Amino acid sequence: MVTPKRRGVRFEYTVVYFFESFGFTWDRSGSSLGIDLKISKDGRLRYLVSCKV
Repeated sequence: MVTPKRRGVRFEYTVVYFFESFGFTWDRSGSSLGIDLKISKDGRLRYLVSCKV
């Protein structure tokens, strides 16, 4: 059974892999802070991402 939480986490990883394909690195927030992903490139924070399915 796929729960809403699992579906959301799966979508977050889909977004992460998209950014990785363009050479970005990432950090995933462990709790619900409003920001799900921190996307960086060349050691600089570039994007804060909130994923919604």
